[in-house]
Amino acid sequence: MPTDKETKPDSEVRSKSCRPEDGRLQVIGSGLMRTGTTSLKCALTHLLKAPCYHMYTLVNELREPALRDWLETFKLLHSCFGDEKPDAQMKLARKLTENLRGFASAVDYPACVYYRELMEIYPEAKVILTVRDADDWVASCRATVMSEEMLRKPTIGRRLVHWWSNTSSLLDLHDAMFKCSFGENFLQASDEELKQAYLRWNEEVIATVQKERLLVFNAEDGWKPLCNFLGLEQPVDLPYPHANRRTEMAQILDTQLNRGRLLNCLILILACGMLLVSATMFCQQCNLRSFF
Repeated sequence: MPTDKETKPDSEVRSKSCRPEDGRLQVIGSGLMRTGTTSLKCALTHLLKAPCYHMYTLVNELREPALRDWLETFKLLHSCFGDEKPDAQMKLARKLTENLRGFASAVDYPACVYYRELMEIYPEAKVILTVRDADDWVASCRATVMSEEMLRKPTIGRRLVHWWSNTSSLLDLHDAMFKCSFGENFLQASDEELKQAYLRWNEEVIATVQKERLLVFNAEDGWKPLCNFLGLEQPVDLPYPHANRRTEMAQILDTQLNRGRLLNCLILILACGMLLVSATMFCQQCNLRSFF
């Protein structure tokens, strides 16, 4: 008898497998990317015995349907500042609840952008702000997701890579997320401007979240402050996770970019070939007309 995996599309099986039974969000991550959010995801998954929502979940498991849902969520966020504010806020709250249903925690993008809204939806949830040295954070971003090449206008080849992996909306989502975090002109931001945007974000979180509800957390501090904050027992003989290091992330992105470059070359070769064939056929027709 065929299994579910054999009878259903892989993307559908993957999407359902990472959405657990319904539950309420217990931890809200307000820290930006490249601040140890993947390590925190692993830690929270272990401590809470339940899945943690992370950009990895979105890109590698839920993929395009969920990416479109988050794009719609960002549109609702902008509507909250317009004439339809009350109605938009209700729709945004419903959308966030739907997007994160079944997860016990949510860290990293895109959820971190909505930490204020999530605090209202889940008043008992605690907030964790992951931090690291600001200069080191900028260097990590520039080596990975905010490198010069990653911020360029995507080529046809790069868009095809995302289409093939069922993440066509990821590039648009990145644009929406970074605009909310760093401002409309994030593409032109210098390293110093990016650093100041990072510091402003952290300061804003600290000023917004009640002191007793917030943990400012550096992954180097390990299990103790995290477990004390959550009121959970500290794992024995289990080192605090250190995942998604800069070199690992850079390698993943380089592989993706190289695939895009290869497709660009193939498209160029194909276009040149078609042009050559068309030119040859045109010349042949001209010669035939001259002959007759």
